[in-house]
Amino acid sequence: MLCELQHLVDQTHVPVRDLDVDALTGAEARSMVEAFVMLERLAVAGRTLTAGRLAETGAWVGDGTFRDIESFMASLSGTSVGAARAALGTARRVKEQPAVESALRAGALSGAQTDTVSAAVDADPTTADELVDLARTSGFRGLKHECDRITAAARSRDTEHDNYDRIHRERYLRHHTNADGSGRIDIRGPLDRTAQIMAALEPFERELFETNRASKTLVHPEAVAFDALIQLTESVSGGADGSSAPGPRTRGSRPLGMVVVHVSHAAYQRGWTQPGEICEIEGLGPIPVGVAHRLASDSDASATTTTPRKPSATSAAPDPTATNTSSPNRSTP
Repeated sequence: MLCELQHLVDQTHVPVRDLDVDALTGAEARSMVEAFVMLERLAVAGRTLTAGRLAETGAWVGDGTFRDIESFMASLSGTSVGAARAALGTARRVKEQPAVESALRAGALSGAQTDTVSAAVDADPTTADELVDLARTSGFRGLKHECDRITAAARSRDTEHDNYDRIHRERYLRHHTNADGSGRIDIRGPLDRTAQIMAALEPFERELFETNRASKTLVHPEAVAFDALIQLTESVSGGADGSSAPGPRTRGSRPLGMVVVHVSHAAYQRGWTQPGEICEIEGLGPIPVGVAHRLASDSDASATTTTPRKPSATSAAPDPTATNTSSPNRSTP
């Protein structure tokens, strides 16, 4: 089998080396892209399966150049050690997941899909067939959202809280100066906190959008978000010239935004999720039920939950300090 694989690699070199892309018709280019994507999927499948075996045997050690298999794989594949570690984690999980392994061998899953699906199946093995089918029909964003949902629901209450506390401990905001003279801000922390920041930007973004539309100025949404952040800071500290900056309607010096949380009624009352239930910030991802309780209890309106046909409770946060309301007018699957 090894000889056959090496022969296949040698054969693939030839058409890639001699490929004249300018001579291709549109239809030919599309067909070749589809073929190369399938080839890539099969290559990822083979690498994933054999990397798991390599880790088991320890044959990567060689002359001692590499301190661990992650370093060896990173050097071999030209990726970071973190990426290699994640790939090896996927290899270990897939070995215990027949449905995922079968789909991987058939070329039905990309590398990214395999990573995401195997992690969710590891949390809840009963979802394997469902997620493999979803990977075939859904975009990656929808697949990841469902996998995140399943993983969050499968966590025990203690694990859920420990994970939230870990993220909070590791929170940061970093400012970098790039070589071209630009600045960059990176922020990481609990999802409900970053969502509150984005919610605070929303009224400014809306106002900027209307201004740009009226002047027929085309501005990328990410550029609008940047401008909104500047306006938010000016609304708190005063304008760039020291004067009070105009902006959306505010409570005190803070703009009114909204964070919407969907949580299954039973989970909200119990205090944690079980498989099949959700507790998530709309459009972003899962949060612990305890955080949903905090968002609701911080509100200047009472928190309410209902039991409709598709039960849910929602929580809205009007500003970055997490003042929230809860409303029963949204339902969840």
